[in-house]
Amino acid sequence: MRAGFWIIGAAALFWVACSGDSTSDSPNGAATSGSPIVEEAQSPELDPTPIPSPSATTEAVPTASSLTGGLHEETPVGDPLSEPNPIICATPPIFSAPVNDRYVINGRVGDLITLKGASYFDTAVSGVEYEWVQVFAEQDSLHFTSRNLVELEQQLGPDATFIPAFPGVYRFGVLGTGQTKTDESFEIDVRIDPVDPNRFAVRGAFFPDLFGDNGGPGFDINPEIGECRDQALDHALAIAPRIGANWVAVTPAIFLTQINPTPVWGAKHPGLSMTDDDFYAAFIDAAHDRGLKVLQSEQDAPDFSITSDDMALWNESRDTAAYWDEWFNQWEPWAVERAARAEKFGVDMFSPFVWASDTFKPEIYPEYAERWLDLIDAIRGVYTGQVALSVSFFRPDLLTFVDSVDAVITGISSTYFPKQLGMPNDPSITEVIESAEWMMTNARDQFAGSDADFYYLLGAHSADGQTTSEDVNELATFVPDFQEQAIYYEALFQLIAREDWVDGVFIGVVDWFDQFARPEEGIYFDQTFQESPRSKPAEGVAEMWFTNTGG
Repeated sequence: MRAGFWIIGAAALFWVACSGDSTSDSPNGAATSGSPIVEEAQSPELDPTPIPSPSATTEAVPTASSLTGGLHEETPVGDPLSEPNPIICATPPIFSAPVNDRYVINGRVGDLITLKGASYFDTAVSGVEYEWVQVFAEQDSLHFTSRNLVELEQQLGPDATFIPAFPGVYRFGVLGTGQTKTDESFEIDVRIDPVDPNRFAVRGAFFPDLFGDNGGPGFDINPEIGECRDQALDHALAIAPRIGANWVAVTPAIFLTQINPTPVWGAKHPGLSMTDDDFYAAFIDAAHDRGLKVLQSEQDAPDFSITSDDMALWNESRDTAAYWDEWFNQWEPWAVERAARAEKFGVDMFSPFVWASDTFKPEIYPEYAERWLDLIDAIRGVYTGQVALSVSFFRPDLLTFVDSVDAVITGISSTYFPKQLGMPNDPSITEVIESAEWMMTNARDQFAGSDADFYYLLGAHSADGQTTSEDVNELATFVPDFQEQAIYYEALFQLIAREDWVDGVFIGVVDWFDQFARPEEGIYFDQTFQESPRSKPAEGVAEMWFTNTGG
């Protein structure tokens, strides 16, 4: 399948580059987490406990007691007057969020924050003097602690102060005489929110393009029983209110059955192409019932039957005018058909192709702009919602028809940095920002004056060094690094937030399920090392930028 963020488990979130929590016991409401050991998924058991309602799952991650396993039981045939057996649905295994019982205070960027040790700690710190230090979570911890560095004043006194320049959850501890590491009982968290509580008008979460089985009965997003599907969607969409998202997005695929010398599409897989009208309607209705808008983007990928020899010739084929002429001949009717379906079921925004920049070949196929204008006009003939286009920022100047669409979406991802810029493991936030600034400049120069809205799609992996692979043996050598994922989230949010021409941010891929660790289900389902921020510290970063409830 095509490498990219859209296919769950694929090697690179950074699709545009390829074109060329937990329940919080703290008052801040941020995602809390923290056990160094990620609890493994448990096998479903018979249990009638239902999935919590949306109003009951607005915390960062459901409590352990709120989710139990179960399997559907058929209602037996018998006395028609007897009470039927209740439907029991398979539900995701319990995700046990580690508890954070540290004292929490709230503030905003630019506030003078005072740490009053005597007010927070029940017992005296050993030694004669206080020594306040900033504390950072270990890489396998699920607690979100900001890597923005702060300068503490009166660091050796009982009341230290600092003025935060950036949002984040900052952790501080007190060292006693002779101590080299803080004790959790003498640590405090400080949540600092952005100054602007409404920075991003559009705040979205992209779900994976797996619209069915995601790894066993408890991980099926489209069960055969309608009531069970509703419960599964209830669980899946709970991520949106708890991070403050107002949009959700999906990217179904159609598959190429031929890639040489010209493309032929035809293969549609129900679990990947979102062809099930019942599920399609249920997803859109469930989102709208929760006040969420829906973005649908279309993508393609080589079918599973395509051989490695075919793939080796694909790039050559894509460098011919005949290939792209046939591409538009076939893609336009498919995109128009999907747009008409999106209109029928109430999709709010439609993007006809996530790899649009692949088609921008002025040297090979100068007609691409005219073909896109024809395609967009045809879509508007059947679809009244917003029309978006997904592009690469490497050559934004090639999008000469930007004013023909309502929105532009481009991606910015951590997976680019280690491979292309030699970024070290656990880079500083400053290093990430400095390495990404040129990307922002390219997009700004092209789109800042456009009438189209502009959205960034950002993402990062939770593997040390941002490593990605679809090889089982290679994956076995990976080390989880939830803090590194959060570092990239912090840096990219900070970078994007200072660009006033950017209207919104999507994060992705956001897993359908809170329990991300399911290694026994295989590489396409286990999200321990993948880009999903769900139930990880990166979720807390997104929640902070999207909700701004502190201060």
